[in-house]
This record gives sequence, C-alpha cells and structure tokens, in this order.
Amino acid sequence: MSHDRRFAMILAAWTMAAAGAAQAGPVAATGPDGIGTDLAGVQQCTACHDAVGTAWGHLNSHSLLLDCRTCHKVTGASGKGHAETPACSTCHSQKSHPTAATACNACHDAHGTVNAFLVRDSVTLASGTVATLHVTKPEGAGKDGLVRAGVSGQVAGTGVCEVCHETTTVYNHAGTGAAHGTQWCAECHRHEDGYTIATTAAPAKAKR
Repeated sequence: MSHDRRFAMILAAWTMAAAGAAQAGPVAATGPDGIGTDLAGVQQCTACHDAVGTAWGHLNSHSLLLDCRTCHKVTGASGKGHAETPACSTCHSQKSHPTAATACNACHDAHGTVNAFLVRDSVTLASGTVATLHVTKPEGAGKDGLVRAGVSGQVAGTGVCEVCHETTTVYNHAGTGAAHGTQWCAECHRHEDGYTIATTAAPAKAKR
C-alpha cells in the first residue's frame, strides 16, 4: 500500500474519531472507543501504565485501529515481563535511519504522540542535545510538514527530516542549509530504503 493511501486511511479514522469526540465530549486518556479499540482492555492496562495511557489518548493510527493485546501477548500476572513486546518489524517493513541498527522507538512512540506518523515530539541528537520536532501534515516543506527551514514564521530545524541533520548542506537543524525540493521528502528518500535516495525516477529539483 502506498504512503498516500495509508495516510488517507489514517486521516479518515482521525476524522471519524474527532467527530465522535466532538459529540461525546473530550477523548478519554485511554483512547477513543468504537474504532477498533478494546476500551475495557486498554483501561485495564493503563490503570498501571499511566504514561502509556496519556500517549494512547492522542489520536493516532495505533490507538484507532488496535488495542494493547493486538501487539502485547500477556504471559503472566502483573509485574515485570508479564507481557511480550514484539519487534516493530512484525508488522512494518520500513528500514531504520540513519543506520540499520537504529531502533524504531528512537523516532517513534508506538503508543501515540502529538505528531503525525507516531513521531516523537522530541529526539536526542548525536551531540546529546534533546531537540523538539513538529510534523502534523503529510507534506514536504511547510509549517506543519517534514521540513520547516525557511518557512515564514516557523521554527527552522524542527521538522522531522531536518531535526537530526547537524552536518547536512540542505534542510539542517540550524535552519541554515541551502534550498532543496519542497515536495514530499519520501518521493526521493523512502522509509522503505532507510531514507537513502530512491532508485526510482524523481523530479530533478528534489535530487542532490
């Protein structure tokens, strides 16, 4: 399934949940009910895992379509090790970035975030600096897109594709990089390829 189609499905689910929330009041910290979520089971888990409950309250694809036991097989009574934590690759085929050894949760929180694509709202850079990031729309350069450098009125370097780039010549964390393509970054740099330059044809302006 293409990225655009996948995001369209998630966006539709977000819209449904938001409409339901508007009618029923604020969404509970344990996530919206009736969109593929076992609310009672989620409440049972988040009674102890309160930080997870807060994350789960953000509208995202996992909380809208899954519940705790979809991913976590309970293997015993409550306590350390009572549930299995599967590898992200159980369901996802994308490759890590910047190296194959980079853990998915370095950038993503599987339980939910304020950002789109389950992207964390802050990450730790190679320099040790904790940096804030913001992405809420499936677009390239824009105030809510993957890159924000040079976008009028926005904080340069806080887009998800530039927040870690401290040494690149385009779209870097300092917001001083040269201009680059403004369309969806993944047209050339695909998650499936670990964000290396895709081998498929792409608009010339987006190539390095």
